Amino acid sequence: MYLILRSRILDHYKKKKEVTESQLQNNRNDEGEGDNFLENGAWKADTAPKEWNADRMVESKEFMVVLNKCRSRLTDMQQSVFTLKFIDGETSEDICKELDITSSNYWVLVHRAKLQLRSCLEKNWMT
Repeated sequence: MYLILRSRILDHYKKKKEVTESQLQNNRNDEGEGDNFLENGAWKADTAPKEWNADRMVESKEFMVVLNKCRSRLTDMQQSVFTLKFIDGETSEDICKELDITSSNYWVLVHRAKLQLRSCLEKNWMT
């Protein structure tokens, strides 16, 4: 049942993968990604990642509720890539083939998903 559902979800995202340039630009502006880094690529002091005790958080049911809410705020494609990579443990090559995306698009999706999740978790869990 899981494999059938997963296959249908992948087919759905393959059909929706075409994104216009204006949508990409709007998504980038919404994420505020450019505000996190200095010209040399280093983190700005106020946006650098904070220390987390990941082992304790993963065991917490409350944390998992917050994580799932934060995941639901990702775009559909980001959710797919994040789930396939970090939950299902798929390789990047397999994910690119399954979702019919390029390697560079894959890494952009992973990077933005991680930034958004970090921001959401720091706002809703860490404070």
